[in-house]
Amino acid sequence: MLKVEVTMRCALILFLIVGCGGKSDNATADSADTDTVADTDTDTDADTDSDTDTDTDTDTDSDTDTDTDPCDGPPDTDGDGVSDDCDVCPGHDDTVDTDGDSVPDGCDVCDGHDDLADTDGDGVPNGCDPCPNFAGVGGLGDTDGDGVVNMCDRCPGFDDARDADGDGAPDGCDRCPGSDDFQDADADGVPDGCDICPGGDDNLDADGDGVPDGCDTCPGFDDNLDSDGDGVADGCDRCQGFDDFQDADADAVPDGCDNCVLVGNLNQADVDLDGVGDVCDNCPNTSNVNQGDMDSDFIGDACDNCPQIANPGQGDFDGDGIGDVCDN
Repeated sequence: MLKVEVTMRCALILFLIVGCGGKSDNATADSADTDTVADTDTDTDADTDSDTDTDTDTDTDSDTDTDTDPCDGPPDTDGDGVSDDCDVCPGHDDTVDTDGDSVPDGCDVCDGHDDLADTDGDGVPNGCDPCPNFAGVGGLGDTDGDGVVNMCDRCPGFDDARDADGDGAPDGCDRCPGSDDFQDADADGVPDGCDICPGGDDNLDADGDGVPDGCDTCPGFDDNLDSDGDGVADGCDRCQGFDDFQDADADAVPDGCDNCVLVGNLNQADVDLDGVGDVCDNCPNTSNVNQGDMDSDFIGDACDNCPQIANPGQGDFDGDGIGDVCDN
């Protein structure tokens, strides 16, 4: 702006000088010219103002502004790349955050959960807060002193934090210690690990023997009384003192009480009442307890018409009661 103003002033001064001088010359000429001919005054004012103003303004502003992040520089005691002044978790690596909650693992209050999610604002993240909707115990009461307010206490009178089997049920209220209380396939309220009668309702027990009706082997009697230890309750034992499950001839009569062990005879018929079933009695109509058969003809001695000589046909031509083979 200043240069322009100076230039204009110079041009004006030059104009005035040149212009005034020219007018004075003309006036002199006019006064000396008495000629009646028109005087033509040609004033050629060639004003060439060659003002070359070369203004080279080189403004080199070398301003090197190094903005150093204070979080990147030393000191960095724990060597995690974050300076002590900005370290979120001193003594631990700020870059390791397994659960992605922006809290480094070394200072994570609730591993595996978001430390920043704290509905009740009690400083305990929701993921580890036994009572996420109520802060502390003030005014709400914690009768058993386990740190869980009464309103959220899962096991009143006991420490909610004690859970040996890790099933979420505090030990003091664990229905099935050592097993998961929340696994209950038959929905009878008894966890599978302690279910007496899987598939049946453990709460139904008409005879009160502790064995649910659905699994009661001897309804109406105490299943726990089994004198001979054969697995059959005394009240339903078919052969007391013997194993009910030993039955060689499969006639549903246990061997210990079968009057004919090797030949099936469900009705146990014994006409001569000698304790030997008719189907295997060598003298079915004559008592013959020891089933003696001297001549091995399958006719017991007690009813054999010739006990010393085998005669299974028992032929007696003369009908004297003596078999023909030994009748003289």
